[in-house]
Amino acid sequence: SDCTITCGDHSWPAHKSIICAQSKHFMGAFSSPYVEANATKYKVDNEASEVFEAMLRHFYSRSYDVPDSYRRSPVTYHTKVHNLALRYDVQGL
Repeated sequence: SDCTITCGDHSWPAHKSIICAQSKHFMGAFSSPYVEANATKYKVDNEASEVFEAMLRHFYSRSYDVPDSYRRSPVTYHTKVHNLALRYDVQGL
């Protein structure tokens, strides 16, 4: 990995080449002329970590699982993941 993404109390190692290839948001963040382009840490605000993790899992495996906390309302979870995909400009999620 060449970067760490933090959302809430959770952090995940990631590869810029993988996340940038699938998200125009990350492509812009890591290829801009600003400090973020050379940064190895990226902090996500105002997102639920279990929803953000679904997007990261999708980047690497093209799938994600509904966590136990959403088993009673999987549609709610999928809707949150879809909305996150729209915000981060991720096709196919």
